[in-house]
Amino acid sequence: MEYLQGTLVVDRRGDIRMCSGPLARRVGRRPHELAGEPVWTLLPGWTPFGEAGAETRLRLLSGHGGAAVRVSWEAVHLPGDTLFVMEVRGTGDAQAPPGLAAAAELSPEAMMITDRRGVIQYVNAAFEAMTGYTQIELAGRTPAVLKSGVQDAGFYRDLWNTILGGGVYRGVLVNRRKGGGLYQEEKIIRPVADAGSGATHFVSSGRDISERVRELQALRRAATHDGLTGLANHGLFLDRLEQALRRAARRDETFTLALADIDRFKEINDRLGHSAGDGVLRSLAARLRHGVREADTVARIGGDEFALILGGAGTRAAAAGVLEKVLASASATVTLSVGACLFPGDGSGSEILLRHADSAMYRAKRSGGNAFRFHRQVLAAVPQRACADA
Repeated sequence: MEYLQGTLVVDRRGDIRMCSGPLARRVGRRPHELAGEPVWTLLPGWTPFGEAGAETRLRLLSGHGGAAVRVSWEAVHLPGDTLFVMEVRGTGDAQAPPGLAAAAELSPEAMMITDRRGVIQYVNAAFEAMTGYTQIELAGRTPAVLKSGVQDAGFYRDLWNTILGGGVYRGVLVNRRKGGGLYQEEKIIRPVADAGSGATHFVSSGRDISERVRELQALRRAATHDGLTGLANHGLFLDRLEQALRRAARRDETFTLALADIDRFKEINDRLGHSAGDGVLRSLAARLRHGVREADTVARIGGDEFALILGGAGTRAAAAGVLEKVLASASATVTLSVGACLFPGDGSGSEILLRHADSAMYRAKRSGGNAFRFHRQVLAAVPQRACADA
């Protein structure tokens, strides 16, 4: 079974002024090739526009057999012209149950017609439902009423250059509803032209894809962030570490890499249960985030193991100050064993840095925990519990 939907704009002579791609493909043509041809090319059973009623049922001609369709239309009276906006929906099965056509009517595209200057002259009910504005409120205004501020002036300049040049614009816009909420709209804007006179109007069709965008964003985040704590996961941490290495090498800068492990975390899980353990991990993640700069990276790279990339701590003294705060902040929930090393003094690549930080972390754990250790020498000013080499 083949589902069909599309939009036609027809002038009062019955000539096609705009045709969407799915309808044109049904007769083996491209949309621009049908401009100026009579509507009967697509709808051989179409009755005169003056016939009472706004809907009729036809068969759409195609090389693949007929399609039982429903055509709904609305006359849009414009200065010096009248256009008929026709929405075609149906199925390739002539005996298809009427419920399919009814279901299609529940999700029509939002349609808008403007003149060449962009002044709105028509919107359909779907457009009203999507934006919260009524036809009366929008008449005489421009689509700028929907601007969200997310797209800059260059974006809209490119859009107008496309459609004024006779092209079709396809893209996703972030617009603002009447109530103030933002939504993502997948939009197509087509010029409607008279022979030899260029575009006289523009017809846009769109659909709200906000939910789809949110789902995609959630999937992308799940691929890069830990589901329990919301921190960067192991894969994103390694990517951030490589970025930090390239940036520091290019700018001749230093940074600190630290690995932290919760002391006696297994005892917490065994004594209080895994739900309590998960609560500890979430609480610690929040404390770690608030204990470093926004530009720094905090990641959960294992069950109870965390990693930090401290771009603003380029010396042992600076890093020691940050790590003291990290230990103090975590102590309200748990204690940590932390190992740290600096680029480039302790290694020039990710593998050697991770190995050195890991070795330093286990030395802190063997000392009794609730401490941090650096790889190699330690500055005399560093607090007592950090004064050993890995």
